[in-house]
Amino acid sequence: LVIQTININSNIPTQNILIPEYYANSQWINNSPKYSSKDELVNFLDEIYKCDKDTINKREMVKNWINKNVEKWLLDASNGQLFGKGFSMIVGGSTLHDTITSDSDMDILIIIPNSSFLINPYCKECQNIYAQTKKFCDLHDYIFGSNKWSLYTFLKNELEKVNKDTSFISKIENARIPLISIFFEGIDLDIMIAPIPYKNIPNDLDLTDHKDKKTILKNIQILDNLINEMNKLNDFQYVKSVLMLNGYRIAYREKFLLIDPKIRDKFTNLLKAVKLWAKRKHIYSNIFGYLSGTILTIMVSKICLIYPSANLPFLLQQFFLIYSTWTWPIPLITELEEENLNEISNNKTLVESWNLTNINPKDYSNGDKMPIISSNLPHQNTSFNINEFTKQKIIEQMREAFNLFEKNSLKEIQSNNFWSEELFKELNYIDQYKYFIIIICAIKNNNNNNENCEFMKTKIRRALVNWVYKTNNVDGELLIEYFDSYHVISGYQKKKIW
Repeated sequence: LVIQTININSNIPTQNILIPEYYANSQWINNSPKYSSKDELVNFLDEIYKCDKDTINKREMVKNWINKNVEKWLLDASNGQLFGKGFSMIVGGSTLHDTITSDSDMDILIIIPNSSFLINPYCKECQNIYAQTKKFCDLHDYIFGSNKWSLYTFLKNELEKVNKDTSFISKIENARIPLISIFFEGIDLDIMIAPIPYKNIPNDLDLTDHKDKKTILKNIQILDNLINEMNKLNDFQYVKSVLMLNGYRIAYREKFLLIDPKIRDKFTNLLKAVKLWAKRKHIYSNIFGYLSGTILTIMVSKICLIYPSANLPFLLQQFFLIYSTWTWPIPLITELEEENLNEISNNKTLVESWNLTNINPKDYSNGDKMPIISSNLPHQNTSFNINEFTKQKIIEQMREAFNLFEKNSLKEIQSNNFWSEELFKELNYIDQYKYFIIIICAIKNNNNNNENCEFMKTKIRRALVNWVYKTNNVDGELLIEYFDSYHVISGYQKKKIW
């Protein structure tokens, strides 16, 4: 992890705010020859996102391995009955959006019946812990616990059987979205478990299917009903499940419902482009307060809805222009229905919807500096981790990208060099920044130091913000009075096992 503490002055000019009429008046710009040729960009992206057969086969094998072992865990730990019947495994993220690369991780959401995830009436520790934190004691936590019945323990034992030396497993159970992280066969997996208030789950439930409009509407209706039902139960044990399913619904709904099938390939290519750009500029990391796949999905969807007939290079240029000049913290949202507004105002639910009253410019620690809001109830700010410093870096890189479009000629933009050597060129942070802090996580005498380091990584973002706002220098003055910015280099992360 590398952190810039002092930023070299930038020559990027501040853009003017776009007037509302711009969106209508700018439609004709798409017809400019400068943006008419999309082939070079598409070819460039196809080459970057090309996966060899070995990688594709490995991902399929790993997915089947997880599916097989979750099923085995449900049966073994329950003697065939304790955990109810059935489960549904959803592979979302880059797999759902067809934006995988050879090093992409896999986001897996497993929906299970909640019939056994109930407080143990005979365990006093369970009763005390649940009353305070809505969790179970380690002995009766069947997902993250260290007991022999938990999914975490089961997967850990199975990994040791097949590939002990080159596989790792860790758990992040206290995060907003708790998960089990696995590295297996060269692939990173983030596994989320969502218990739902059903005794059984149909074996044929496939919430990733999008073969036609009828199927898409059916799956969205299932997700809507499930999320709304849990949200109105007001049972704290379903908070994480609501958040997990809502996150998946965003990805599924934005691409398969809001985006016309005729321009779905354009949506996918634009998403590929901005993900690649964000990664190479080291501003793609939700955990460190930058952009994420969910955030970019909403942002890309908005651009495609504004310009449904535009060419890909024009869409990319408008992405950088519109969001670098957006009047943050005015929220970005792709759709908002009137009945949703009424429900936000009148109802108190388990997971409350985000609204404008959440914005507090004086609170440096809140996550509403750059609100990007999901469409359906409960509305959530997907960019809750972005702070003032990370927002500054995101906008700075967007302005640089837009300026590259502006200063280059038609001939240059239509060449492959523009994409590979300029727009998508990796940020050389060694040349750009003067001062660095390297944070190393190392644990002695621990068989799974990766687990502890993954947990510590979740604390860095808030620790840095508190460091700037609460630390005094040698003269007793707060660092924020003299501090320009910092940049967590998200792509620098390295793993080393001693």
